[in-house]
Formats: sequence, structure tokens, C-alpha cells
Amino acid sequence: MSNILEGARDLNEKYSMGKPKPTVEDVLKLIKQHTFGCVVAGGFCRDTFFGVTPKDIDICVYDFYPDDYAEGVLLQSLQHKLDKLGVGFTNVSSQFDECDEEYLVNDARVHEVWKLAGLNVDIILYNGCKTWRDVVMKFDFNLNQFYLPSTVPDFDSERPYNPSLEEAPVYVGLYPLDELWQTKEGLTHERIVKMQDKFTHFYPALPNQVMSEFNDDDFIPY
Repeated sequence: MSNILEGARDLNEKYSMGKPKPTVEDVLKLIKQHTFGCVVAGGFCRDTFFGVTPKDIDICVYDFYPDDYAEGVLLQSLQHKLDKLGVGFTNVSSQFDECDEEYLVNDARVHEVWKLAGLNVDIILYNGCKTWRDVVMKFDFNLNQFYLPSTVPDFDSERPYNPSLEEAPVYVGLYPLDELWQTKEGLTHERIVKMQDKFTHFYPALPNQVMSEFNDDDFIPY
């Protein structure tokens, strides 16, 4: 039996005995407690915006430095706490193909991917991102550049951190949402076709022609 299935089985056993089931918001708060930045962004926000049932939830973690010993200890502690929370924690870093098709094997943007089977959540640890905006701007199409503002921790404020999946997603792409723009190079043909199909589903009356910022002379780098 796979680790994911074992985690899901253990989760069901724990919460069938009356223990309250953890939420995605609990996971976000746990990440903040370990001083890492995080944001719910991408497909979940996009699908929610368009009224489509999301497949899963991506929590994107940023502002961490895996080569720093102290931060490595914090990451290990976070893994342990997630496992204790009972959310079916599995590290699938070497198997990005088990995650969203956007994340390919040896994807330079990604340090690790953790799967929480009990919550249908992927935690994606991003390389070289200091802010939530850095994360969102690494997405491969403008159609994915949505996020939930309340899920971004504010470490400079004493206000309570109250992330919510119920808030309205916000689009922050640099191109019009009713145009399909490719914002990352090196994509497979299958990935491009899939995003064209999604665009057509959301905008059936519009052409799904893919435009590329790399061929846009007026593009202003972010």
C-alpha cells in the first residue's frame, strides 16, 4: 500500500474517533508558525473564480533557503508537525508527475513537493521566491495567476493570521484575463493544449490562440 493510501487510512481512523478534522487553514497557520511565507494560488483560485469545482489546492511556500542549516531544521519540524496533524503527509519531490502537470520532473522552480492526501492539498516549496508575487509570476500562463490575499502571512503586523478559502480569488496577471498568454518557456505541447482547452471552457466565445510574452515587444519585466 502506498504512503498516500496509508496516510488517508490513518486519517479516517483518527477522525472517526471524534477528533476534529484539520483544515487547510490549520495547515497554513502551521506553515506561518514555522516562519515561512505561504499563499494559496493557481488552479484552485482560478477554478473558484470561474465557478468550477477545483481538483485540489496548491499551497505555495516561499522565502525559505534550503541550504541554510537552521531553515532545514525548520522544514523538518514542519514536516513532523504536518505528519502529527494527521493529514496523510507524503514527500513526492522525486515524482512531480504525481502532482499537477504544471510541475515537471527537475522543474527548476520547485525545491520539493509535499502531498497531503487527507486534505487533497499539494504544498509546493518554491526556489528563489521572496514574496507571494514572485511565486505567482512564475506560473506558466496568465490564466493561473490568481491568489487568495488572506492566505499571505504578514510577519510585520500583530494582527491575527486568519487565512480563508472562502474569500474571492484575485487575478494579478499582467495581461488581460480574456486573452491566453504563455508566461513560462519550455512547456510541452500537451501542457499548452490543456491550457487552451481550459481557456475555451471559461471563454467559449473567444479564440484560444496562445500569445507569448517572450514575443511581446511591449512587455515590461516584473
